[in-house]
Amino acid sequence: MSVPLSALLTLLAAPDQWVGFFALLVAMTFASGVVRLRLAELQAEQNASRYFMIEVARAILSLGASLALVALVEPTFMALSAGFVGANIAVALVCLLSFAPDLPRMALDRTVVKSILSYAGPIVPLTALQALIPLTERYVIQFVAGPAAVGIYAAVQNLVQQPISMLASAVALSAFPIIMRSAETEGHPGAQSRMREAGAYLLALGLPAVAGIIALRSEIVSVVLGEEFRAGAIAIVPWVAVTALLVNLKYHYFDVAFHVTRRVLVQLATLLRRRSLRRR
Repeated sequence: MSVPLSALLTLLAAPDQWVGFFALLVAMTFASGVVRLRLAELQAEQNASRYFMIEVARAILSLGASLALVALVEPTFMALSAGFVGANIAVALVCLLSFAPDLPRMALDRTVVKSILSYAGPIVPLTALQALIPLTERYVIQFVAGPAAVGIYAAVQNLVQQPISMLASAVALSAFPIIMRSAETEGHPGAQSRMREAGAYLLALGLPAVAGIIALRSEIVSVVLGEEFRAGAIAIVPWVAVTALLVNLKYHYFDVAFHVTRRVLVQLATLLRRRSLRRR
């Protein structure tokens, strides 16, 4: 699914250079898949140090390679993208080394493959919808209030959402494998107990962060955003901050319940309902 989707996106975004961008997107899809698979394995093993090393190495190499190509070749988006993709491919090749000993012995088990597809199949449209919903918000804002309001909203969202999501992700990365392991060994009661703990940690970190951002919104906006954004940004920071916390609670707490109970189709139905309500 990723390859035809990549071709469609490149044709729409860059019809004159679609071949080059298509090759980069395919390579990035492969690299991202390998890295995410390795990170998921480390997350399940609760190996935080190696997880941290891979993420930091990927970020540093991506930035360094992109800037190097822009400086040495030409300052274009293609050069910037090529450096980013090249760095991710290098990290993916290193991650492949951990799977190399098992590759000769790998064989497709139809039962396992069927189980994976039945569980993961609904996650594909679910992920696509979760990515599209934030985009539709900006189109609605542009339709109602104009492009200037979209710029203010995008600036505030990027400013406020990142620190809250970072704190929530710190809890979720460690909590998810523990919850899944508890579901397998202790059943639903054990998983529910771990989920209550994870929810308490999410609120313990998220609520003070939201309160601090709201209390210091004038100072934060004055330091980070330009003068033309400040008046409108200060007014919507509280709403965006509370929304960011609720979104993280949905992703890292409520959605986990669907994964634990393997009721992903129900989760997809709730997301479709949410999307239809937004259209109304």
